[in-house]
Amino acid sequence: MTSSEKPVNRHARFGLRGPYDLLRKMSHDWKRMRRYCANGRPECSFAALDFAISAWSMVDWIKEYVSHEDLKRIIGFDERGEGFSKQYYDFITKKIYKLRLCKEIANGSKHFIVSNNPDLTIKTKSSPFIRFQITSEDEIDTRYLRYYLRIREDGNLYYADEVFRKTWMSWRNFLKKEDIDQGSGEEVHLHTPEMP
Repeated sequence: MTSSEKPVNRHARFGLRGPYDLLRKMSHDWKRMRRYCANGRPECSFAALDFAISAWSMVDWIKEYVSHEDLKRIIGFDERGEGFSKQYYDFITKKIYKLRLCKEIANGSKHFIVSNNPDLTIKTKSSPFIRFQITSEDEIDTRYLRYYLRIREDGNLYYADEVFRKTWMSWRNFLKKEDIDQGSGEEVHLHTPEMP
């Protein structure tokens, strides 16, 4: 390494090797979020934050994993336009479903507040929903407790599980369409768990 080169660490990923491994992690986070929400556990927020961070991190993973020339081809890089990084981020943010929401949530969860170009139209909400049922012994049965994670953007309300499912599918389709190597060769699927 020359004195002008910046040191990098390529080993701080717990064995994840590339974008498809991160896509598998996103699938796991989504399933965990759905399971926790369905079982009335507030930890569903933890999994939602994990998903958003991974979805936004995929932008940088692809930038490092795919050759610069291939990325230029993928985004239709225009030498006369703004710099490569700006064109790349603009392209990806438009291409991947609701990635802008994931970016804001990821930055909010990493930094507690978003102070660098915050998108003030995006807000999240976590709320329990309890449908009480009175048993024959006059006790309250709370087996019907669920958590709902919602995202508000520009006045529109979305359920996080649906936004994240579509974001995941958008990333999967992008990786396939652009023929980005799977590394391990394992196919990645997102199976919707049955709701109890």
